[in-house]
Amino acid sequence: MAAAGGGPQWLDVVSGEVWWAEGRPGEQGRVALVRAVPGGTEDVLPAPWNVRNRLHEYGGRPWAVADGVVVFTHWSDQRVYAQSEIGVVPLTPSPAQPQSVRYGDLRAGRPGEVWAVRERSTGPRPTDIERELVAIAVDGGGERVLAASHRFLTVPKLSPDGRHAAWFGWDHPRMPWDGTELCVAPVDGAGAFGPHRVVAGGVDVSVCQVEWETPEALLALADPDGWWNLHRIGLDGSVVNLAPVDQELGGPLWKAGSRWFAPLGGGRHAVLAGGRLAVLDQADGSVTPVDGELTAWSSTGFAVLGAAVVGVAGGPARESAVVRVALDGTVTDLTPQPELPSAFLPVPQERVFTTADGETVPVVLYPPRTRISRLPTASGRPCWCTSTVAPPGSTSPSWTWRSRTSPAAASASRRSTTAGRRGSGAPTGSGCGSSGAWWTSPTAWRWPRRWWRPGWPTVTGWASAAAARAGSPRRRR
Repeated sequence: MAAAGGGPQWLDVVSGEVWWAEGRPGEQGRVALVRAVPGGTEDVLPAPWNVRNRLHEYGGRPWAVADGVVVFTHWSDQRVYAQSEIGVVPLTPSPAQPQSVRYGDLRAGRPGEVWAVRERSTGPRPTDIERELVAIAVDGGGERVLAASHRFLTVPKLSPDGRHAAWFGWDHPRMPWDGTELCVAPVDGAGAFGPHRVVAGGVDVSVCQVEWETPEALLALADPDGWWNLHRIGLDGSVVNLAPVDQELGGPLWKAGSRWFAPLGGGRHAVLAGGRLAVLDQADGSVTPVDGELTAWSSTGFAVLGAAVVGVAGGPARESAVVRVALDGTVTDLTPQPELPSAFLPVPQERVFTTADGETVPVVLYPPRTRISRLPTASGRPCWCTSTVAPPGSTSPSWTWRSRTSPAAASASRRSTTAGRRGSGAPTGSGCGSSGAWWTSPTAWRWPRRWWRPGWPTVTGWASAAAARAGSPRRRR
């Protein structure tokens, strides 16, 4: 079980090679930076370097390559370092108080620089925080402030001609799935940012990823119509939805630097539609699924390599791993797959139920396959429903390790035409005992609708088997 606690994350392509960060429980939780090589992998950075940070507390993209130099954040002191010919050297100064200055969401900027979000503790309270966008010289020449537009920020991205930079931010009390503002600022010849202007997003519109398409246009995942779709946003103020679909092509930005789309060229884009790989073709506005085996892709591991997509993905019969997927659906494992007990793995069934008031409840149901289970009659079988206290994004059928199992498991989400997409929540729990089980019901207790966002699990309760059969759940406290 301890070995299952690691895993790949923050994947990208560097000079035709696939690199990623890898959690290692056997090394006291160290996150190593590795790359794929013929026949396996090799470490880019030796121990004890721990490629991780605390940006926004959840962490942000912790490494980048700028002008051939590997730049990364180190967990123990939150400083930025570079791997040079003489070894690993610090690029940022040691703060007065340990970890009082933190960096994250690293990205190559102008030549000789890596850009990042810097956050500084300015007082004794947890809310005494200031954040700025900074440029860090990879030769150790120090750092300079680029902008400071919002309380929460993502790293700026330089336009192809180097004349503009784009980023997005948001202010308390909004969360990034509530509303963010996409900003664009001019960049002068010395690399200084001019005043920024907001070109998309707002209080009720969330932008979760942005990339430059041309010097005059951006590609952004935004939800002005209620779904995160891919839009072209011109610097002239024009906005075009490239493929209007009732699907989430984006997700909640828990970690700065997450990705849900990557351009393939020729007007096509690899996207994660509900967490699954698909190809968006802006010529006809279609979103076409690529592979059915991998049902859960990570937004911290997603990139294009030639005519294929590489990323961190898993499925009902596959543990999450680094894979390369051709656009015809051919899957190549870049990290080994463990041998799973296929005879015992449930085959998920995706269903949709309708409530008494006409609303739909999408459910992923995992019927039992174990021969040793002792189930009551069909009308009284307990059901284990996974949920969460906060918005996790849409639920996908995929394999994960559990310390306890129950006769059946389900993941439910609820959509509403009246609720709006503003948060979610339900009790967290798992397992099945002799007197009760997690179960799902359209009539179960639920959080206020104003905290709910479509596509997120909401409907759960704790009830005895008898109560489940009677349809009268009791709230778990």
